[in-house]
Amino acid sequence: MFSSHTITVVVERAEQVLSPIVRAITVEQQEWSAGGGMHLAGIWRTTETPVLIKLGVNANQLYWTQQMAAVAPYLVPLLYASGEELGDLSIGWTVMERIAFGPLGPAWNGDEFEMLLEAAVKFQFATRIVEPRHTATLDVTLFRRWLQVGLSAAPPGPVEIVMERLERDWAWVAATCAFEICHGDVHMCNVLTRTPPPQRSDALLIDSQPIRQPWAFDAAYPQILNSIDRSRVGYQELVPKMARIRAAYGMQSCDGHDLTTLSRITLAWFAIRLWGLTPERHSITDYREETERYITESAALGH
Repeated sequence: MFSSHTITVVVERAEQVLSPIVRAITVEQQEWSAGGGMHLAGIWRTTETPVLIKLGVNANQLYWTQQMAAVAPYLVPLLYASGEELGDLSIGWTVMERIAFGPLGPAWNGDEFEMLLEAAVKFQFATRIVEPRHTATLDVTLFRRWLQVGLSAAPPGPVEIVMERLERDWAWVAATCAFEICHGDVHMCNVLTRTPPPQRSDALLIDSQPIRQPWAFDAAYPQILNSIDRSRVGYQELVPKMARIRAAYGMQSCDGHDLTTLSRITLAWFAIRLWGLTPERHSITDYREETERYITESAALGH
């Protein structure tokens, strides 16, 4: 987001603009987020509450952070302040409550996956009353381009069969699995809680990148990301688990053969996509074998 020579200027401007409402502003040890933004720490003056200042928030994330704080405050950290400019700099920024616990992980004894899925479904539900600005709709052309990144890294398994059927399977998924505005980046590092482990509690979501896509994508994605240890409790069957949660909320879902098919197709797609984005995992036996299993099970479908 920022070139190195602008860091000092950005921090100085943040201090100038935000110091009336935030004190003790310091640069976080991890200055850069995955999206290219910058994190600062501080104390909200009114309540003496620790806050996280994020600089370089893109228009999509800024809009949806503001909207979710308004329509679903139970689902996100408290948003104290936000804006599109820092003085004379055109930089999106937020000041949010610092959450004590997270990212979610094995300390929750497998409940972390249900907490993640529940939060993701709540997000899908809440977005229905928000005007969908800055939000793209994923289509098969763009999705094929995403998968090409994975194909270039030669994932294990019969990927050619999965790719040959992509357009046909996409049409089936689109007819079976409702498109929702999804969080778009729902993984453990973006799911926090105010309650210490191992107690199960309501999770909070951060760093959304909303996109309109089949709802199952928000379950397949974290399952693939967590397929690095087959002894991990709770990481499997995330698409069926999300389907049950959606049904409980009265949202479109599916079951039986359709649900099994939906799960296998989407897991294979994300196994291919993430294989190209996580080369450091290729030497992990469990990850490689799970990737091959997902792709093989999808290729074997006769739906």
